[in-house]
Amino acid sequence: MSETLYFSGNTGAEGGTYLRITRQPGMVIDSMVVSFRKWNGRRTLLSQNARWTGNGWDPTRWVPKPPIIPAHVIALVERRMCGGHSDDHA
Repeated sequence: MSETLYFSGNTGAEGGTYLRITRQPGMVIDSMVVSFRKWNGRRTLLSQNARWTGNGWDPTRWVPKPPIIPAHVIALVERRMCGGHSDDHA
């Protein structure tokens, strides 16, 4: 079952940019797969899946990195994947 790990929206003059990070998205049965989606009112800016290994991101797949995903957001997601909890935008 999907779990939103992080969501943010910036409703600035450009029409807004949104970021949603979801664990086990859609019909994916692997609970270690994390979906990273970033978009604005005109187009998709990012649509990638990464896989958490328990110790870090699987380097054989796409790996979230700044600046496309802010470092503090990656750290928050990593804490959540390790079993930690955060009230930050999730």
